[in-house]
Amino acid sequence: MAKATEFRRREVRFAVLVFAVCIIALPAWTQSRSARRTRRSAFSQVKTGSAGLTFAPGLASTAAGTGVSGYSGDGGQATSAQFNSPMGMARDGQGNVFVADFANSVVRKLSADGTVSTVAGTGSQGYSGDGGPATSAQLAFPSAVAVDNNGDLFIADYFNGCVRKVDAKGTISTLATASGFFVRGVAADGSGNVYFSSSYEGVWKVDALGVTTKIVGNGTPGFSGDGGLATDAQTSGVAGMTLDNAGNLYFAEVLNSDIRKVDTKGIITTIAGNQQFGYDGDGGPATNAKMNGPTDIRVDAAGDLYIVDSSNNRIRKVNAAGTISTIVGDGNYGYAGDGRLASAAQFAGPTSLAMDGRGNLLIADTGNSVLRGIDVETTTLDFGTVTVGQTAGPIVVTVSNIGDADLNLGSIAASGGFAVQTTCSTTAPLAPGAECTLGMSFIPTGSGSITGTVTLTDNAAGNPHVVNLKGAGVVAANPDFAIAMSRPSLTIGTHSTGSLTVNVTPSGSFSATVSLNCAGLPANSKCSFLPTSLRSDGSNAPLSSVLTISTGVDNVAALAPAGGSVFLAISGAFGAGLLGLVFAPKLQRRSDSRSKHARVIHLLLVLVILCGGLVGCGTLGSKITSTPPGSYTVTVTGTAQGTVHNATFTLIVQ
Repeated sequence: MAKATEFRRREVRFAVLVFAVCIIALPAWTQSRSARRTRRSAFSQVKTGSAGLTFAPGLASTAAGTGVSGYSGDGGQATSAQFNSPMGMARDGQGNVFVADFANSVVRKLSADGTVSTVAGTGSQGYSGDGGPATSAQLAFPSAVAVDNNGDLFIADYFNGCVRKVDAKGTISTLATASGFFVRGVAADGSGNVYFSSSYEGVWKVDALGVTTKIVGNGTPGFSGDGGLATDAQTSGVAGMTLDNAGNLYFAEVLNSDIRKVDTKGIITTIAGNQQFGYDGDGGPATNAKMNGPTDIRVDAAGDLYIVDSSNNRIRKVNAAGTISTIVGDGNYGYAGDGRLASAAQFAGPTSLAMDGRGNLLIADTGNSVLRGIDVETTTLDFGTVTVGQTAGPIVVTVSNIGDADLNLGSIAASGGFAVQTTCSTTAPLAPGAECTLGMSFIPTGSGSITGTVTLTDNAAGNPHVVNLKGAGVVAANPDFAIAMSRPSLTIGTHSTGSLTVNVTPSGSFSATVSLNCAGLPANSKCSFLPTSLRSDGSNAPLSSVLTISTGVDNVAALAPAGGSVFLAISGAFGAGLLGLVFAPKLQRRSDSRSKHARVIHLLLVLVILCGGLVGCGTLGSKITSTPPGSYTVTVTGTAQGTVHNATFTLIVQ
């Protein structure tokens, strides 16, 4: 009973990713559909035939989006464009990335030169345009995309329940329908087959001749069937999908909280997740780990899996040996960490990822309406301030071979006041999917800032690969601390939240508790720290606290859900009202029979619509309070035993 309740809870939350944003702008929808046309596709996901060296953790950045939801920026740089809940992504062979801009009901293209354009959809939700230019067609909340080797684009047109195709000439058509279900994921292989999934259950294949066949799922949502034919198995909430170079299919199950595989013989198995919602298992077998509503998956040439553990706000990796680890995200719901290690970055309900041939990741940070980049070819470690003569570290970085050929390391050398201990060998090759570690330490011999590197020479693309190192040496002095902000500015909306990090650096064996507070905030806003104070134990270890600024505080109190993803938490609030609006025309036609039964159904429909509206507008009558737009200088103060230090940043409200 408890598990069934959990399934229902997860299903409702997942469904709202659509229902909540529908309320933003729900146009009149045409339900008529033209005849469906089918064609073939092919898809190659990763670069093969060579070794590939990556570091974990890599470096985080924002690759596209401003962090403010909207629809703008076509023709300009990706970092100046606005997105609205971006979801599925696919990369083509030329380095372009296609993005399902979910709440804008369009598909955008990030060209290799960093510019943005719209390639499908008008921005108005609906179903139209087959046979014409894709930019003149209507989509209804696209949730995933795939690209084949011919340049054809395939779109999971979620609320229209179909797969749309945009050919290399830009003409749109409908490839297949989902028989009344929402289409959630889409993928393609190298043999002309296209695959699509339903958020209810199951996976379908459209072959090169246009024939649609169900290949996964027995029609009843649930969990069963491992070790047998995939068509006899139960699945639940199938989302993102991918294929490896051998033709094996992998898919994420949101409602079973796992990753499953269907091999080329049609046999299904679970390869990650134990069907329990939570977060644990790193360092052990992936099948024993807990995940929390995974939504997407990718596979590299070595067979390593990369999982979007959405409600845990993390990206997790399963290596070729079947061991799971977290490589991106600290688990907190927020927007922080750019320019720092990916393991400390914060996300807001990520839903999808794309990968280039070198293993660098692009993550759809859906709740923040941005795309985040993870550079895994280089990384930077900051040891902070260390007393001369003392040793800081080691800080461990994992080296992985993500290619399908042996990785040969020629040399591993540290420079400056840094040292490295390693399990990596310069005499024995690192096999595909294998890992080794680098342990870096800092031993300053003088005062001042010190930079250095650990450099690896190898036979992988991008050789040599470098770990950048920095730190500061100080001569033992009176106990004190310094305070600094992770970024010089923070931009948020008038009814929003945003975060940045407060860094406290003790020195001189400082031992005390540093209390934090802020001043200079605009009207109707507030700040909070996590943790609220920092305890220095005399080791001079760097400390940090996440500062969150909330604007429109009355609305924040009334609307913000407890827990992780805003989109998942408000799910059920709009579902009933939206479904009433969508299916009202059909039930109205039935009521024209003027039968007593029809009138009763119609009355119930009206009540559903009214109830949905009332639940969806649960804040009816709440006070609407705005924070005035503008630029403000905010001062963060740290106080400890009579010692006070300040740091400032610019808060931009728009």
